[in-house]
Amino acid sequence: MIVLFVIFAIHGYITFELNLQELKSSIELKNEAQANSLMQNLDKYIKSRIDDANSITMAKEVQDATISSNEKFTETHSNQTGGGLKKIPFAFGTNTTQLSNDFTNLVDFYKQEYNYDISQQLYVTNQYGTLITLKGDTSDVSYNNEKWWQTAKNNGIYFGTIQKDANLEYSIPLAMKITDEKGNFVGVMLVYLELDTILHDFEGDSMILKDAGKNVILLDDSGRTIYSDGIKYDSGSQPVKFFDKLRSDNGFFEIANDTQDPSLVAYSKSIGYGIFVGSNWSVLVNQSQSSISSEFISARDSVLVISAIGIIGAIIIGIFVSISIGKPLLKLSKMAKNLSEGDFSVRTQKNPLYEIQVIGESFNNMAESLKKLVETEIKLAEAHVQIKNERLTAIGELAASLAHNLKNPLATIRSSADIIRREYKGSDKEISDVISRMYRAIDRMSHQINDVLNFVRITPLKLEEASLESILKSVVKTIQVPPNVKIELPKKDLTITCDIRKFEVIFSNIILNAIESIGNEKDGNITIDAKEDHGQLVISIQDSGPGIPNELLPRLFEPLVTTKLQGTGLGLSTCMNIIGQHGGTISVTNNPTTFTIKLAKSSSGTTS
Repeated sequence: MIVLFVIFAIHGYITFELNLQELKSSIELKNEAQANSLMQNLDKYIKSRIDDANSITMAKEVQDATISSNEKFTETHSNQTGGGLKKIPFAFGTNTTQLSNDFTNLVDFYKQEYNYDISQQLYVTNQYGTLITLKGDTSDVSYNNEKWWQTAKNNGIYFGTIQKDANLEYSIPLAMKITDEKGNFVGVMLVYLELDTILHDFEGDSMILKDAGKNVILLDDSGRTIYSDGIKYDSGSQPVKFFDKLRSDNGFFEIANDTQDPSLVAYSKSIGYGIFVGSNWSVLVNQSQSSISSEFISARDSVLVISAIGIIGAIIIGIFVSISIGKPLLKLSKMAKNLSEGDFSVRTQKNPLYEIQVIGESFNNMAESLKKLVETEIKLAEAHVQIKNERLTAIGELAASLAHNLKNPLATIRSSADIIRREYKGSDKEISDVISRMYRAIDRMSHQINDVLNFVRITPLKLEEASLESILKSVVKTIQVPPNVKIELPKKDLTITCDIRKFEVIFSNIILNAIESIGNEKDGNITIDAKEDHGQLVISIQDSGPGIPNELLPRLFEPLVTTKLQGTGLGLSTCMNIIGQHGGTISVTNNPTTFTIKLAKSSSGTTS
């Protein structure tokens, strides 16, 4: 549960952080689009005011007065140059000239829409730069060397920087080129556009964004603030610190504030609209990150709090489960282990949980049942062993008695066969064959009698050090090895501590079994090997016979188990008993048939 809550917390935290980053990217792009829209609307508005001014230059009154002034103009009127603008009324509203409807409508529009009398801020010069009236009268001051006049004459339009007039109002000078019907230059018109008028719509749009938690800033070409949060231009203000980050027409960046709450700033620069080439102003949309991420952070903190509560709850539940369930189950597990090891005396204690108590009582009942079952099995096994031992003892006594009783007659038969053999030596082939068959029968009977006696007689060991090679050679000499069988003795002789006579019985039984298994097989081979391995003496006897039936392998060393028609089934059982007396083991494997004897090492031998 703790892991699940931790994973939930980590997943929630990472998800919220990724979503927050995506939201920031989306907000940045959205703010950039809004800044671009504000700047475009402002450029469009300025362009419409330029169009208004351009319509004035095309008014009949203005063109007639300008052309008349140029015709009356003499050299004496241009002796002075302008320093400050000398205001000469353009005589609007006089009865001497009838104004056109378009001209008067434009003046009325400005008065009604912006409460601004554009006629009081309108100045016209002739082609020589001298101010004129509607009647064509001129002043003695020429403005043909002023930047606004030269720019308007050459480029058709001049959009100046923000200025403060005598009434402490901020305005922007706009100069337009005046041409006649043929397109010839006849003069320049200068009009002052009040900043409040230009920013009228811009301010309304900015207030809408402010309600959404965004601050709109308008900067001039030097980075000073023209408008910010309802406050308009201040000529004494300093450029904003991050003005150098505005490197392209539009974009966004992040700034750190003194309040340690970073802000996302999107901007867009003026690129103009139509004949208006732009003001070099910039619009910034500033939004604090806290206003963006507050809801996400609140949700993220809620997830973390829930996860923390869940982890604490899981710890408490874990402690409770460990005390009330875990420990009793651990005790039951230990009890089961003790039962599997044969300790049936263990019992469980009472538990307040009903389910655990039921399981504990079941374990107690199982322990009692197992104890009784094991005791019964032990008694049955002991009885079975006792019966088997009694039977084996009876069989052994009977076999020993029969073997002893058979040995003397068998010796008499062998002596008689020897006498007959000497009497008819070579004279009668049929008698010689009979005597050979008698000898073979006597040998088989002697071997079986010895098997029985070796099995039933358990005599104390007579331990002595002996050469393994000498024991094997002695055994091979007593065995009739067929010409088709070759016996290979170990290449390395080892010294072992054993009962020599009993070990001769072991090797004799195994080698005779190997010879009988090989039978008439051509190039039969019996290989005997011996080596020292980790403190043990390992002797292996391998033959090239067909092998032992797999179903007999597990029972091969049991009494009366044999693969031969005339065998007693006691030879290998005798071998196991003798090797057991010496504290060793014997085993057998197939393909090829290999008997392996392992004894405790007594001393190292020497290479023979």
